[in-house]
Amino acid sequence: MRNFLGVNCKEAFYFVGRCLGLREDNRATVRKQIEQHQVEWEKVVWVASNHLVFPALYLKFCQNRLLQFVPGGLAAYLEDVYRLNEERNNNILRQVKELNTLLLQNNISPVFMKGTACLLDGLYAGTGERMIGDIDLLAGDDDFFRAIDVLKSYGYSNKIPFRSGDISFTKHYPRLVKEGGIAAVEVHRQPVCTAYTKYFNFNLVDSCKTISKGLGAVFVPSDTHKVIQNFIHGQLNDKAQFYGTVSLRNCYDLHLLEKRGNARLEGIPVPLIKRFNAYHAVKSTVFAEQVQVSGFYSKVYCCRLNLNLRYHRWAKSNVVLLYLSGRVANYMILIYKAFFIKEIRQSLFYRLKEWNWYRLHFASFKLGLKRFY
Repeated sequence: MRNFLGVNCKEAFYFVGRCLGLREDNRATVRKQIEQHQVEWEKVVWVASNHLVFPALYLKFCQNRLLQFVPGGLAAYLEDVYRLNEERNNNILRQVKELNTLLLQNNISPVFMKGTACLLDGLYAGTGERMIGDIDLLAGDDDFFRAIDVLKSYGYSNKIPFRSGDISFTKHYPRLVKEGGIAAVEVHRQPVCTAYTKYFNFNLVDSCKTISKGLGAVFVPSDTHKVIQNFIHGQLNDKAQFYGTVSLRNCYDLHLLEKRGNARLEGIPVPLIKRFNAYHAVKSTVFAEQVQVSGFYSKVYCCRLNLNLRYHRWAKSNVVLLYLSGRVANYMILIYKAFFIKEIRQSLFYRLKEWNWYRLHFASFKLGLKRFY
């Protein structure tokens, strides 16, 4: 597949958004675009693949009887990717059931989060609609290390070393993998990074958890909490508004959660409401919903996103520069804190002595940069 880095993909981006948000009132517009050959399919494939919504795009075409108008080779490719992802997700569901049973047997009631929770909770029209990386489960401080010990006794292991002293400033244990396991597992003590736990934390999620609609006796966050985590993780933790970027996969999850009608958007923490409204405005604009963008944060975010999409090469260079500057600043802050906080100092020295930590840390660094390409 051709790399479209440096190419204006704005039209392809908004076309994918319109397709993900297809409704009766805009289906004819999308069909007309396809029939009149106004769609640059290579760019559409590139955008959908980079935003991890390729299987969702296939399902939307099927549901709206548009697949027949897609070029034959691409239609077959869309179906192949969807079927492969469906098989993977079915294996992930089996792995989740196994994990849940194992932890319940040890008196630990995990809450599965993020994409896994949405899949378990029947948010999607098809099992293969959502692309999932890791299995995220929330155990809380009391059961955090016990849950990890149980998983390790069952064959899971971590490649990145972890000190018990690191627990106060980390949200999850390093990824746990098992030979033959389809997905890595991240055991969380908090649903979001420590900077935002005053707004959204384990106690809050645990108090409103619900039993999933897909598998019996498996806990997931309420829809309101799914929305809050979607927002904090994708917008605040990943600094999407700062960089002027947005994840179509996150937007699609928000779209479906809002459409289901169980989420109370007034549950968004008051200090974060303007940022959330900006995110919601961008989601609504991208999905061609009839909304009037208002508010300073919303207008600035929409403007930055459109500039980045239109002037792709300049935008990516600028965003990468901001990302690298941010990482360097974080390192400087960490070193400064290490002078005054014993736990951080011990953690830093411990990691610097682990050669494997360097390799995996730089791998995560490259993965962070990859988000912008």
